[in-house]
Amino acid sequence: MPGEGSFPMIPQTIDFVVAPGTNASVPWIAECCAPNAVSITNRCYVWCQIPDSRLHRDESSGKWSSDIGNCLVERGRPLNESNILWTHVIKAGSGAAGRQGGMPMGVMAWGVVGLALAAALGL
Repeated sequence: MPGEGSFPMIPQTIDFVVAPGTNASVPWIAECCAPNAVSITNRCYVWCQIPDSRLHRDESSGKWSSDIGNCLVERGRPLNESNILWTHVIKAGSGAAGRQGGMPMGVMAWGVVGLALAAALGL
């Protein structure tokens, strides 16, 4: 899954979700994103703006999160094809920003190994 900034066609000032796929009309994303439209980006990812009804604010921390990942699974998202999901929750205008999802753990682990190796070699 691409990292932050890999979806230049998606405004970074909105709350959105991205998953691998090429069919914007599959029920698992169309139903969870409604009433917002589902689109294709980078030719192989489906995405939509997360509906306000799927955004929740933690009263103690003030941080925003989304239950859209649960909705996608409940509606039949095929986890056997790909378990990758990127959610960008910034809640524009709230002064609070946060991210969920992102890099798969394997990619992150190799990144840490690469950084350690570069540091050891003085690069």
